[in-house]
Amino acid sequence: MSQRRHLTDSEAWRIVERLEEGKIQAVVEATGVAQSGISRIWNSFLETGSAGRRPGQGRRRATTPNEDIYLTLTARRHRNMNGTLLQQHLRSATGSTISTQTVRNRLHAVGLYAHRPMTFDRKYVGELRSLSFGPSPANCYSFLPFLISYQTTSLYSHNRILQRALYRQASDNRLIGPILSA
Repeated sequence: MSQRRHLTDSEAWRIVERLEEGKIQAVVEATGVAQSGISRIWNSFLETGSAGRRPGQGRRRATTPNEDIYLTLTARRHRNMNGTLLQQHLRSATGSTISTQTVRNRLHAVGLYAHRPMTFDRKYVGELRSLSFGPSPANCYSFLPFLISYQTTSLYSHNRILQRALYRQASDNRLIGPILSA
């Protein structure tokens, strides 16, 4: 059994030239290409006038360029929408159904990536308000933006940030012991 391979454009043109001169069987013997391949090249030449290969069509895109723009604009206008909501938005607007992975791919192509919103447990805000830092109650809230600006995921992280903030707020050099135990 012979191994299949694509013919280059120059080989296909040589086959067409030989076919114009002689018979198919002589071309098969001279080139080593199967008769079905020779006849396919000849029929293609008669139909299109070209012996070269046509480019493959490949897989169709799930979205049109206008839908890509719509997804991008919607994601930028509504920063809190996730992929599922964007997918539903596009389906209601255009009627085309795409996967959430396609939504992510289209947004990544224009440089938009998912971000986790900053989280802060409300019980720590209550603990901060109950602490006193001296004569002015305003001192209690002065480091709150610093504390909330960090994105934290675990209780240990909350404790470390809270302790750092408390140490920075201490007006004198004495250390305040750990308020929360890890």
